[in-house]
Amino acid sequence: MDFEDDKRGFLRILDSLYGRIFRCPRGKHKRSSSHIRKTGDQYTSRCRSCRKPMVRLSKRNWVLDDRRA
Repeated sequence: MDFEDDKRGFLRILDSLYGRIFRCPRGKHKRSSSHIRKTGDQYTSRCRSCRKPMVRLSKRNWVLDDRRA
């Protein structure tokens, strides 16, 4: 069981590094599903890699929240 937890943690770190190096600089941010919160009438989250705040425009359509970045 510890091996699986270590493997999952390692893959999470690799995904984060890949995102910071290749995705985020090109503006291709991915939202973190574990950090989705309903704020008033809209949903907020953050990028999985660089942790910048994101806001949901429509279902499955997320963008960076420039007001809080």
